Amino acid sequence: MRLNFKHGANRAEHHPHHNKHRIEKFEGSMDLLVVALIAILALVMLVGLVTGGGDANWVKSL
Repeated sequence: MRLNFKHGANRAEHHPHHNKHRIEKFEGSMDLLVVALIAILALVMLVGLVTGGGDANWVKSL
């Protein structure tokens, strides 16, 4: 009788899952959503700085 002490020799070899679990997919999509929201906010702020006139009438009324 020959003994085999390699890892996983007595049971089925463990193969990595090709499909991610649902929570990992959710985390990945949330990361993308946060990055997209930051990019959109930065773009809107840039447009506001470029097109802003500097005349804040609502400040004068306080």
